[in-house]
Amino acid sequence: MVWARRLTQTACLLLFLSLLWKTRLVEGVTPSAWLKVFFDLDPLVQLSTWIAAGKLVAFPVLAVLTLVVTLLLGRVFCGWICPLGAVHQIATWLRGRSKGGKAGRHPWVP
Repeated sequence: MVWARRLTQTACLLLFLSLLWKTRLVEGVTPSAWLKVFFDLDPLVQLSTWIAAGKLVAFPVLAVLTLVVTLLLGRVFCGWICPLGAVHQIATWLRGRSKGGKAGRHPWVP
């Protein structure tokens, strides 16, 4: 299970970074629609957009799906999909290595 989580986190982080790279602001060019997928998955982004705009632009299907999966399986988004979660675990692992870390400690496991 640990390897599946690492692979999923790595793939999502690389996907996010590639989407970020491809969406450089170039005048007259609209960003890729794929970038919107990461923002549509996050319920907090949907909530903050709703509060800022005062209305729902569209029904947040992916955000509701994320909430339902989280209620059923736990912190799936943060632990498996969120790029910040992956960066946080990598930083924690690197910090543990720089301080000598515990013997037998598995990288990327909280």
